[in-house]
Amino acid sequence: MKRIEYIKHGSPNVLEVRDFTLPDPVNNEIQIQTSYSGINFADIMSRMGLYPGAPKPPHPIGSEASGIIKKIGKDVTKFKVGDSVMTFVFFNGYSSHINVEENLAMKLPEQFSLKDGGAFPLVYMTAYMMMFDLGNLKKDEIFFIQGAGGGVGTAAIQLAKTVGAKVIGTSSKWKHKQLTNMGVDLCIDYNHDNVRKKI
Repeated sequence: MKRIEYIKHGSPNVLEVRDFTLPDPVNNEIQIQTSYSGINFADIMSRMGLYPGAPKPPHPIGSEASGIIKKIGKDVTKFKVGDSVMTFVFFNGYSSHINVEENLAMKLPEQFSLKDGGAFPLVYMTAYMMMFDLGNLKKDEIFFIQGAGGGVGTAAIQLAKTVGAKVIGTSSKWKHKQLTNMGVDLCIDYNHDNVRKKI
């Protein structure tokens, strides 16, 4: 089995592919043969040594992944071998095989490809929890997204539109056309505009 590790902090050239041995999944774990893994802000910051709480090098990297279940622990009830899933993986997603607790995984929806699933859990769950669990966003409310062009920002736009909220988003100017196409009602260039005045 192989995985990508950062051997020290720094630019992408500190990443190395290394062999590793993965034990069988324990009681409530599933073992996934990874198909795709997302590249997130947290992963980049971890590699650079700027993410609070990230493991010290050398260490594997990666926050989310998708794949096919190859083995299950004896207490697993939600999944079976052969299921397609997407999952949170804390600092281990860039691995050919991963063990995760079953409660961190989700069955891949019918309309999702494994590629979609590799970039879904972290950004969409982060956005959803902020917007609805904490923020209680409702129809016709105005929702402000700082950094609307990033992963969590674009997920937040899509989620906000599902409930009929109006969206103000900041980003670099070159992203405005795409953000407008996604449904942002007012785009602000945070590099040149007075954000407070525009709002």
